[in-house]
Amino acid sequence: MQPDPTRPLSNPKNPMVFIVWLSLLGSIFIYVLVGFMARSQGAPPASPDAPLGLMAGMFAIIALGTTGFIVLSSRLLIRAEYFSFCIVRWALAESIAIYGLALFLMGLDWPFFLGFIVWALALMVVLMPSASARQRYEDMRLEMGLPPRR
Repeated sequence: MQPDPTRPLSNPKNPMVFIVWLSLLGSIFIYVLVGFMARSQGAPPASPDAPLGLMAGMFAIIALGTTGFIVLSSRLLIRAEYFSFCIVRWALAESIAIYGLALFLMGLDWPFFLGFIVWALALMVVLMPSASARQRYEDMRLEMGLPPRR
């Protein structure tokens, strides 16, 4: 597969694809830092009367749905350019960490927050850009009867 020089983001060896992935991955660690700083400053929960157990369950269901969409959306997003295909899936994976941060700032405990963080990090690692990931994208396009993106 020869990359198209007119579309540099279609090249799996282009560092920009990896830089964007790394930036989104890094933002998850920033959420942990924000949570740590908020708690270490003694900040009270943003919503002390919130039904945190119910909200944690709802956010976990939303995160599960998000994960399912990431996995199942491959066939829906396959018509997009490789970079767009990746960034939508990465943003959805990162959003799971945001769910955890929101719950944590409302007063949920560390283990729940870190559970959402680990969940998001695991998805980001699975979705990491690589030559083999790009090949799976191309193979899926061929299975769907779409021309390869060069």
